[in-house]
Amino acid sequence: LGYALVEVPRSLWNNAKPGFTLEYAYFKAAKLSTDKAEAEEIVDDVLESLQGISRAVPNNHELRPCVETILRKVPTELLERAVRNYTRAGGNGGTSTIVPSERALVRIHKQVIKSLQTLQRSESLWSVQVQRVLHLEDVSRNMHSADRRFKAEFPPKRTQLGTAIYSPTLHWYWECLYKSPFLKILCVFTTIMSFMVVWSELTFFNRRPVLSIFANVINMAKYSYDFFTIELFSMTVLCYLFYCTYSTILRIRFLNLYYLAPHHQTNEHSLIFSGMLLCRLTPPMCLNFLGLIHMDSHIIKERILETYYTQIMGHMDVLGIISDGFNIYFPMCMLAFCLTTWFSLGSRALNAMGFQQFLQNETIATELVQEGKDLIAREKRRRQRSTEATSRRRDLTSVTNEYIAKYRNLAGPNAQAGAVGNLRSPTDGLLCDGDSFSYATVSSSLNTRAPPLGVPRSLSEEINERFGVSKNVEVGFKGTSDLGNSGVTFDDYGDDTEKRIGSPPRGLFDDV
Repeated sequence: LGYALVEVPRSLWNNAKPGFTLEYAYFKAAKLSTDKAEAEEIVDDVLESLQGISRAVPNNHELRPCVETILRKVPTELLERAVRNYTRAGGNGGTSTIVPSERALVRIHKQVIKSLQTLQRSESLWSVQVQRVLHLEDVSRNMHSADRRFKAEFPPKRTQLGTAIYSPTLHWYWECLYKSPFLKILCVFTTIMSFMVVWSELTFFNRRPVLSIFANVINMAKYSYDFFTIELFSMTVLCYLFYCTYSTILRIRFLNLYYLAPHHQTNEHSLIFSGMLLCRLTPPMCLNFLGLIHMDSHIIKERILETYYTQIMGHMDVLGIISDGFNIYFPMCMLAFCLTTWFSLGSRALNAMGFQQFLQNETIATELVQEGKDLIAREKRRRQRSTEATSRRRDLTSVTNEYIAKYRNLAGPNAQAGAVGNLRSPTDGLLCDGDSFSYATVSSSLNTRAPPLGVPRSLSEEINERFGVSKNVEVGFKGTSDLGNSGVTFDDYGDDTEKRIGSPPRGLFDDV
């Protein structure tokens, strides 16, 4: 709680500064890129072990159906890459003939599921972070716009209703003009609340005179029978205490196993663990608030009417050392935690131990920020190539439709609307020796995102089908573009060269 009472106002103030926010976004992108690379390496190692087990179990063995069940969990692209890596590493010559046990298959099955889920989570978080960095770059670029219309380098897909409600002009006014003052006002409000909480925690045990700010406010409202003020004030203070507590505790990673990942990327075990923490912390927080407003008779040592909460839940006085010393003197330590957080002593200690933390004017942070800039620059080039490829494919579709309409008219009224293959093209010649090609198939496969018959699905589609798809998050894996199955592939971290799969239709421009 002491950490959050300082960090919440400071984070609001830092988010009001576009330069700081952009640098922190670059820093986080660099760390997510490292996590993504580690997840890919773990998947490769697990699938290599799976290939060894698959070749060790013969087809007529009783455990072969179990191996096939595990193999069906792996996307086709990853499985083919694992086979190539296993063959390249000399797996054919050194394949073990020892058939693994059922326990070994269970273990490798768990590893496959966990590694694929980790890969999906890292890819999704990377895509979301890239989108956030691109948005912050657009905000920085539109800050001094003369026409006061927000212009995005990669505009998101929005409906007509969304565009009409949240117009580019309104978007510019919020992002470039009003958001920063609004966050600064929230920072001032949370700073006042944090000061009130710290002062009340340090002085709530003093009964005469009453030094707790919360207790004084409740007493004044009690004497005037202003129950609405009591309810509103109590709800505001409790919500702020809960937000500060849970925003800190639920971001802690326990051995990198239990933690909440944003955008619906948290696994079931972490959700159960976080729910358990939520249930355990809520009653002590409510009892602490009753102590701050002097309505816990076992803390202020005064006979007052018991609240229904203390009548049901009791008091924290089962152990004498807790009731006499811990409950009174431990809240005083909150001042030390606040000072430690204000001077970032914890982040500096973690940074010295090798856990990279974002600290301005630090060498490691500067290097990671520059690395994040380079990664985002590569991602922008990849998206630009994707956009250019999409425009070229659309131009090809329009030209194809013009040819279809032109030669459909030349065929006369007897030609059927769908019989494109019966039309004569400029490449047919006198002997009709041109290559027969159905342009209707090309246009239909280009104008839809669904893959044509016989075309394999992408890696992201297969993983999302097996382990669930996150809301409004499109995963783009290394080696594939976000064009679906359009036939164009890109390397996320490669050079600017463009690679194509398949050849264009022949005989299209022979009449030029």
